[in-house]
Amino acid sequence: MAFNRQKTDELSTHRDRDSTPFLAGRADKIDQFDRALTELGSQPGEQAVFRIYQGAPGCGKTALLHHLRENRADGVVFVGVQERHLSSETALMERVRQVAIEEGPIGKRIVARAVRTLRARFRVGETAEVLTDAIADGAADRIVLYMDEAQSVDPSERPGLAALHRDGIGIPTVCLFTGLGHTANRFRQIEGLSRLAANAIVNMGAMAEQE
Repeated sequence: MAFNRQKTDELSTHRDRDSTPFLAGRADKIDQFDRALTELGSQPGEQAVFRIYQGAPGCGKTALLHHLRENRADGVVFVGVQERHLSSETALMERVRQVAIEEGPIGKRIVARAVRTLRARFRVGETAEVLTDAIADGAADRIVLYMDEAQSVDPSERPGLAALHRDGIGIPTVCLFTGLGHTANRFRQIEGLSRLAANAIVNMGAMAEQE
């Protein structure tokens, strides 16, 4: 392979600490996410599948999150959430609706499916009602709710998380969280989340020597 000076210059001056031009190794961590997608049931209303990637600062959690968003988006809508979106089931559903509409046809199918499933549970916006009437049934699309720096979760303010773990939100959902090494302990302090699945916690240690 010929030496690419332009690419070398780009890599040497890359200043974004939250992303990387390429991701080396971490195949087992990526596989954990892929398995989460395959765990999703085909029926709406099933509980979400959780993955919590935790580890020391600088171990590559955020870079991995960016990699997954860029390379696992086929038939999947990634929805970034913040603390305010987890304050209630309604706030969470509104965030999903907002992002899904912006995502185009796949997202609109997701919205239509969710509104049909949750019509009795949520007061959805008029836009979503129109989509429900106008769009035919789509495939069993999936969403990934993701949050970085998730060690900041406060047990007293996360009813949205409990709802995801208990019943789901009517759409096959993976909850992807990245944070420091005590993130899983923070989640377990939230009522309703104390019994996370054994494979929900992914510890981000140092890369293997071959990586």
